[in-house]
Amino acid sequence: MLIIIATLALLLALGLLDFRLNQKQFQRRKQRFLGTTFIASPLSETWLKAGLTVGHFFEDKLLSEKDQQQLKTLLLRAGFFKNTAMPLFLLAKFGLIIIGLVLASSLFALNPESLSGQNLVISFALIFSAGIGVEKWVEWRGEQRQSTISRYCPDMMDMMVICTESGAGLDVSLAKVASKLNSICPELAKELHLVVDELTVLPDRSQAFRNLANRTLVEELKIMATTLNQAMNYGSSIAKTLRVIAADTRQKRLLTMEEAAAKVPAKMGVPLIILVLFPTLMLIAAPALLNLIAALS
Repeated sequence: MLIIIATLALLLALGLLDFRLNQKQFQRRKQRFLGTTFIASPLSETWLKAGLTVGHFFEDKLLSEKDQQQLKTLLLRAGFFKNTAMPLFLLAKFGLIIIGLVLASSLFALNPESLSGQNLVISFALIFSAGIGVEKWVEWRGEQRQSTISRYCPDMMDMMVICTESGAGLDVSLAKVASKLNSICPELAKELHLVVDELTVLPDRSQAFRNLANRTLVEELKIMATTLNQAMNYGSSIAKTLRVIAADTRQKRLLTMEEAAAKVPAKMGVPLIILVLFPTLMLIAAPALLNLIAALS
């Protein structure tokens, strides 16, 4: 019973977290569409400040600078850019562990008969799995976001080529493409908006593209960052450079599709054997087997 309750609590917590994030993303899109702003209630602001205080405590006391940098990279890859992302993540991770420990202690206190070595091991495993589950969920979200950005990179490159060959500068082209991608791929549009902002602030313009590659870890954007930095350093044509990158990304997309198509027969082998071959053999062998059983009986 304890195992079932702990498992359901973990699934409920992760489901609520994912629902809240999707709901906030929908509200932001709705606000951009309607041109309105959302005003948080004083109660929600109070809870947020309290949660951030606890999260900052975990950040300062439990993580080294190296761990903080690794966690920051993980959160950036998942699309969490705000300064509150790390303390809220730590609050969710360690908060679930603490809540699980309190819940398990209460259940064991109310039902002492269930207290055994096996139940203790299973309970602690589930409790700490809840904390690990939050980190795994962030990693999964980062992989999904990375896949989405990679899928729309060829289209983004084509639009960049059109803008630069029409005479627009690199900054203007990035801003224009980002605005066009807002409704198609918000993840990539957000990254491009950040690049535009960094290009206007950072003294070294090449650092903005390096930051883009480090945030996303997308191969196409890494190639674009390296190539554009070389083009700016040596004075090469940005339009020609982007055209070469666009051709490479389209070729990579084609190779990826061909690779996925080539894997289909191998993936279909096991289901066909289980769902087709075995039933067919049973249909063929069943009459003879029944006759043999009848003869022996």
